[in-house]
Amino acid sequence: MRTDGHWSLPRRFVVPEPADFRTLLNRLSDENVKFIIVGGMAMVSHGSAFLTVDLELCYERSGANLEALVKALLPLHLISEERRRTFRFSSTH
Repeated sequence: MRTDGHWSLPRRFVVPEPADFRTLLNRLSDENVKFIIVGGMAMVSHGSAFLTVDLELCYERSGANLEALVKALLPLHLISEERRRTFRFSSTH
């Protein structure tokens, strides 16, 4: 919000509930998805005092790894069955 030429937070600033990263990371590991953690969470894992509430991942784009990624995400409802059927991953881009 902008007030009198200065930036300010809304009066009721709400911090979202922390995501369940452990479950996500366990699913990815269980399905042998090849990935790395990048961004703020990677910084935190190396001892940074940086605060973050999100998780950024980079994953290998091979066909087998993309299938493993989808298999890992489906039970977590992070990708719908309909989306899985209609979306085609490409390992060339």
